[in-house]
Amino acid sequence: MKADPATSNDTVADTLNKVPSLAVDPDGAVTVRGKSNVQILMDGKPSAMMQGDNRAAALNALPAADLESVEVINNPGAQFGNEGGGGPIINLVMRRERSPGGFAVVNANVGSSGRYNSSAFGSYTTGRMSVQGSLHRRHDGRDTSGETVRERIDPVTGAVSRSTQLSDGDSRNDSAGFNGSATYNLGERDVVGVSASYNEFTNDGDSLERYRSTGAGGVVDNEYDRTTVREAVNKNYSLGGRLDHKGSLPGEVFKLDLRLSGTDADSDVRFASRYAVRPPGALDSLTRQDNATDTRVADFTGDYERPLGTGLLKLGYKLARTGNSFDTMFFDTDTLTLAESVNRSRTNRFELDDTTVALYGSYQYRVDSQWSMLGGLRAEYNELDMHQVTTGIHATNSSTDLIPSAFVTYGLSDDTTLRLSYAHRIRRPNAAELNPFVIYRDELNVSSGNPNLKPSESDSLEIGMETKLGKVETNLRLYARHDTDLISSESDSLGFKFGLPDETFNSSR
Repeated sequence: MKADPATSNDTVADTLNKVPSLAVDPDGAVTVRGKSNVQILMDGKPSAMMQGDNRAAALNALPAADLESVEVINNPGAQFGNEGGGGPIINLVMRRERSPGGFAVVNANVGSSGRYNSSAFGSYTTGRMSVQGSLHRRHDGRDTSGETVRERIDPVTGAVSRSTQLSDGDSRNDSAGFNGSATYNLGERDVVGVSASYNEFTNDGDSLERYRSTGAGGVVDNEYDRTTVREAVNKNYSLGGRLDHKGSLPGEVFKLDLRLSGTDADSDVRFASRYAVRPPGALDSLTRQDNATDTRVADFTGDYERPLGTGLLKLGYKLARTGNSFDTMFFDTDTLTLAESVNRSRTNRFELDDTTVALYGSYQYRVDSQWSMLGGLRAEYNELDMHQVTTGIHATNSSTDLIPSAFVTYGLSDDTTLRLSYAHRIRRPNAAELNPFVIYRDELNVSSGNPNLKPSESDSLEIGMETKLGKVETNLRLYARHDTDLISSESDSLGFKFGLPDETFNSSR
């Protein structure tokens, strides 16, 4: 990151968009090679900030100046878990300074339309103690527009009905936060460290959406404008502690790491609809929706590595628990008195607890000066405990999985290396895919999950060549990926309906 002159002005999302094969859209959705089931770690560990809807706000607000580097791991090894997606892993390595003495840097940037940001980073090392920290503040905005066109074909008559949805909006974003860490050398072999961070993101916006639909005969049966006013606050925190111990053998290391993180996200959204053609059963023209999402992550890991024979042995464990609650309140507003009443059919609370216990082992073996191999196996037990509080539905999903990986490297020359890698991964369903309650975004966009969903699995094979063409470093990849028990969505004439169990495949409708 230090080599990029735009670092002082970029967000983490801006930085990720510069990485080959990786893309972040304006809404914060991340894809690697077109795949969206991407897991984002911070210093190799999961964080509540990078899960669910929290991720988009964090990526668009965190300053790139806090990053040391970005790692994209297309075929993760046995030491990496499967939280948040069974696909590639993006590891955000946070900035660290360990040089003796003090160091500080301050950045400030001003742009058009009232945009500005500022950040400060500093570190100090003396004797056995080292401390570092950063502060950041950012304000910007974004204009958006979109168009959705749907055509529904009657399977019997072939008649076509059509609907269009046009949207224009603008948002105003503010973020501020800090992070800090300290390490202390207890002796020649032991280092302890603590870390803490807090970030707050606010997002206010206005939008106008125009809906129009026609029946099979071309007659307009639904036409209205809908204005939206949104206020949202997202608060994130994390606390961590670690112990690194060097063993008596050269290269022998044992690490313990405990991290606690949480997110509180609240939003208030007000809707007003003006009907030119009002469809049957449409809601009153004034409504309001309150959303409160809480996420708590506890992650405790242990990793041990030591030379064994002519190779390197790695062993480790992981104990993790993620708790989520999603509280949605929907209110109808009387257009004359402006009195609000709770809409029971659209108000719900959903709770999801995710518990993971994992063990892993890997062995890296250098055959000779050209060939090296690494094989690994991870065993994971996962339990999803779901409670749809509003409807009284309680369900539990559990699975035990063996996850192998293998890597072969061949040094063809001093400048050229060939790599072959394979990884098996697990992608578990998220809360939106599990919640069976019908969630209304608007009259044309609804969704519902399926609590019976099982994990989907993927097998990824990759062949790569790294070489130099003159002074240009070149990286060529050929890869294949196969997914089984795919978690997919089904749609019908009402929009998206996730959750009706399907006997033929792993579906969320």
